[in-house]
Amino acid sequence: SVALGRTGDGREHRAGGWGSVMGDEGSGYALGVAALRAVARARDGRGPDTALSGMLLDHLGLDAPEALVSWAASAPKHEVAALAPLVADAEASDDPVARRLLDDAVQELAELVRAVEGALGPWAEPPEVALSGGLVAPPGPLRARVEARIRREGLPVSAGPVDPAAGAAALALGVGSPAS
Repeated sequence: SVALGRTGDGREHRAGGWGSVMGDEGSGYALGVAALRAVARARDGRGPDTALSGMLLDHLGLDAPEALVSWAASAPKHEVAALAPLVADAEASDDPVARRLLDDAVQELAELVRAVEGALGPWAEPPEVALSGGLVAPPGPLRARVEARIRREGLPVSAGPVDPAAGAAALALGVGSPAS
């Protein structure tokens, strides 16, 4: 997860982008890891029971939470990230653990935006925020929450999906000035 801002006069600031070991807060991978940890905590009795336990085991075709250890040790990052939609599904069934994990992810993503906006301000007008990535692009499971959170902070959010390749080309050509 990363936020990048660029002002009309060419100043830029980045927050995040530190990779899965040092950062990546609010990403699908981080949400997948958080789900695995929640299941482990529930199994140990160190955390509340969660619908994620059964959902992850069913999704992965495993018989017991202990089997998650070897799965997680050899799973590529994209497979761990693929667990993120299950957290949204668990929340839809009123699972408070899943709700907390999603709330935490939204908080982390909003902090990235706030850091960029603050570093490049003050602004004559609030910068428009464009969201990209599987969890926040329409109709991603975090889109509505992240958008609502950013709007509460007084920042407009671009309505449509973002094409990262087109954005990179525009930046290289000096066209436009994406806010975040």
